[in-house]
Amino acid sequence: MHREWCGFVLAVGLAGLITSVAVGQQEKDQRIDLDKVPAAVKEAADKAVPGVTWHHASKETEEGKTIYELTGKNAHGRAVEVEVTPEAEVLEVETAIPLHEVPKVALDAFKAAYPHLKATGAESVAEGGKIVAYDILTRKGHKSVEYRVSADGKTVKFEEEEEEEEK
Repeated sequence: MHREWCGFVLAVGLAGLITSVAVGQQEKDQRIDLDKVPAAVKEAADKAVPGVTWHHASKETEEGKTIYELTGKNAHGRAVEVEVTPEAEVLEVETAIPLHEVPKVALDAFKAAYPHLKATGAESVAEGGKIVAYDILTRKGHKSVEYRVSADGKTVKFEEEEEEEEK
């Protein structure tokens, strides 16, 4: 009886933990309607990437700071993500690019750091209107994995692992 009770308490506690993590994740990164994005934020994103068509928006709160992320396609049909603060400061612009557009120094640095991985795509990362890094994309099962390489190729680091996006 005692063993069954402990199992029940453990199961209830685990369910509560999973629920709290899921709720916490929802609070951190939540998809919102484009018409709910503040006008100043949308204008800043439009100015950062002229001619873009926005498809999705999300609002992320981390360490008490809110960031809006707008995702769309630029005039060349490439995927674009723009991170903007509520004060309309553009923090970062990521643009999908073909691997052949990644500078040799950055691609060579990735290959030297991770010779066993195959690059499947890339994004340029701009801050303040200047490309500062490249995200080299690889696959791990059904997930897309990113490695950020500085534009000069001096630093290469694991960036994040994301669920595969629906197309």
